[in-house]
Amino acid sequence: MGNRNFIRCALSDVLSGRISARSNTGVIVDFSPFGLGILELMVGKLVTDLGLEHGQWTIIDSFLPES
Repeated sequence: MGNRNFIRCALSDVLSGRISARSNTGVIVDFSPFGLGILELMVGKLVTDLGLEHGQWTIIDSFLPES
């Protein structure tokens, strides 16, 4: 679209009740998970599940470098 004029509110506004999910019955409601981390978690779970299913996985002892 080239702009963000189509964004009416944030998910937190709807969940907290500050704004209704629909402004009228004729509108389409769209939720985009980008930027929430949920998409990254879902992709990570898919990759983990597929790796385990196919026996292609590696154990990493620590995420942080040694000090």
